[in-house]
Amino acid sequence: MPSVAHLIGDEPFIYTWSDDFIDATPVRFQQIIDVYAKYNASVLAGIRVQKDGDYSRYGFAAGTEVEDGIIDANAIIEKPGKENAPSNLATVSGFLFTPDIFDYLRKAHDQMTEGDELWYNDALKLMLADGKKVMAAEIKNGTYYDAGDKLEYMKTVVDFALRRDDIGEAFREHLRQRVGGAN
Repeated sequence: MPSVAHLIGDEPFIYTWSDDFIDATPVRFQQIIDVYAKYNASVLAGIRVQKDGDYSRYGFAAGTEVEDGIIDANAIIEKPGKENAPSNLATVSGFLFTPDIFDYLRKAHDQMTEGDELWYNDALKLMLADGKKVMAAEIKNGTYYDAGDKLEYMKTVVDFALRRDDIGEAFREHLRQRVGGAN
């Protein structure tokens, strides 16, 4: 991310990973842009988790819920387990960062020890410690896809293939034949 700072300038920007996403209405990026417009802060996209195992897979927003699904974060707790999770709002890919994240990434980099890997969360911790506002926003009306997991990747491909106007029906028929006529 620091290598693009000169392109970003003083504008907020969206940062996302390629292996997980949310199919939502309105799209998740519009939802986090709307939260940014209201709170003038960096925004982390989030999903509500239900399964106990999810609490060991994601970071969770801690802080005050200022409105339904929006937390004014004071910490992001990575993989806390269900018993230690500050909320059930897991932060997933899709972030709107203000450009000051780059200063905090540099500071986090300077604090690293040999062999450490720099994560955006390292910068977020420093931002929060300095009193910077960071919001976590539940993405509404959406389905979360974690295409970094093999089974979830396959489910994602199937879901999106079935929706396509050009191949959806033929693909549905193929699946019926492969699974013995099940719907």
